[in-house]
Amino acid sequence: MLPPFVREYALTALTGTPDVLERLLAGVAPDDPVWDRRPDPARFTLRQIVGHLADWNGVFLGRIALTRDEEGPHFPARSPEDVARESGSFGAAPADSLARFRAGRAEMALILRTLEPPQWERVGFIVGHPIASGAISIEAWIMQIVGHDGYHLRQVAEWLRPDRQNDVDRKSAEVNSASSSDAVLGGIRETSMSYHVYENWRAQGHYAKVHLSHCGQCKNGQGTHPGAGNSNGKWHGPFVSLNEATVAAHKASRIVSNCQHCLKG
Repeated sequence: MLPPFVREYALTALTGTPDVLERLLAGVAPDDPVWDRRPDPARFTLRQIVGHLADWNGVFLGRIALTRDEEGPHFPARSPEDVARESGSFGAAPADSLARFRAGRAEMALILRTLEPPQWERVGFIVGHPIASGAISIEAWIMQIVGHDGYHLRQVAEWLRPDRQNDVDRKSAEVNSASSSDAVLGGIRETSMSYHVYENWRAQGHYAKVHLSHCGQCKNGQGTHPGAGNSNGKWHGPFVSLNEATVAAHKASRIVSNCQHCLKG
């Protein structure tokens, strides 16, 4: 169990995320085209980020409440895209998504602050996820939420940098070109929006690198030397989001990076 002061820091962080997000986006007008520009074609737009945070706050909240109230609940894996289709968040006004996020996060904070110490260690089970299936406690959910918030807040700050906005046309052209070469491998249709991780346990002290599946170095998990075997490393995937691929990379190695050809920037 985390020390009480660490838990309190985590609660302070997650309750403050809506304020930080609002401040970051304060200078963006509702009709500004920046909401729907995509500096990296493989990642969310600003509009989608705000909607995604609101969506997944609801997913996290539901899982925490079930874990508090039931013995060992099971949580089927869900994709961000599926949840967004149900909520309509990817097309929603950012102000509406932010308001939904703020209200949901306040509800989450109320539940968490009323938990008794033993309840923090109650567990549920993620099922059907390619890398995250298994037991997870309420305490672990909180650390996941804090990390998830931080990942997307950093993304918002990065997307608002003028130099990243200048990348839009170049990277969109790269992905549009690559998307014409979608392939079917092992019964799974690979598209330009799926990801693989290459784990190498011989070079550079054991590292893991994230690639877009269509990358010339990845080739849908076949690499540049198909049939070379696993003596030096192996491919993991496919993964449906960059976040899932990054989590898998960190599970494989402490040294993690993105491919500088397909995920540069």
